[in-house]
Amino acid sequence: MLRAQTVAVPVAPVASADLAELERLRSEHEELIRLRGQVTQLRQQLAQQPRVQSDSTKGERASVSSKGGLPLEKDNAKALLAKSPEIPMIPANSWVNAGHATPLAALQTLNWATLNRDTNALLDAVGLESEVRELADSTFARLPEAIQQKYRSVDELLLDWRINLGPTLDSYRVLSQTEQGPGEQTIAVQFAYADGTVRENELRFYRDETGAWRHAIPQQAMQKLPHIVNALADTPATTDK
Repeated sequence: MLRAQTVAVPVAPVASADLAELERLRSEHEELIRLRGQVTQLRQQLAQQPRVQSDSTKGERASVSSKGGLPLEKDNAKALLAKSPEIPMIPANSWVNAGHATPLAALQTLNWATLNRDTNALLDAVGLESEVRELADSTFARLPEAIQQKYRSVDELLLDWRINLGPTLDSYRVLSQTEQGPGEQTIAVQFAYADGTVRENELRFYRDETGAWRHAIPQQAMQKLPHIVNALADTPATTDK
């Protein structure tokens, strides 16, 4: 009886089911490999697209006049100006030398001095903190002798950079103001320029030993000094007002 029951066990169907399952898994594995190959190919195509687009737009950027501007710049300006519509822009004709009692006052003085090319007021509105000062002086000392004689100090070089190389500012507004400590604040500012472009920057201000607030020139700016010198090669040095 036991032998008869053993023979009656459906061994073949179980084996058949296992083979079918194995075949299904093999088919899914092959499909997965195929899909992975497609994903790899798509990634390679996407990685090449930015370079193609960049090369194709070089001619467009070169052909656009200063009065025009790329559609991308105009769209970017519209998008930035649409942010926080409840905050009005402060037009250039309302700026004054507001002093340095607060970070906001120092910001307006900075913009007013740049627009009016007042190097004395501009020098009072910006500052180089100790570590940045050391880096700036050492970088200036390595510049050609003719450049050192022309500008006499790294401060005059930075002033000339801001006044003569920067675009003409038309208006600005403060989007946020963050206090990092009793003598340090960061102001998020949106600038609108006369050529229609709009930019946003975070400017850090610090309170010096006299209690006056100054815009802290970032350390990264010192790395640009050689390029600044090349850009100012044909520009006469500014004179104090």
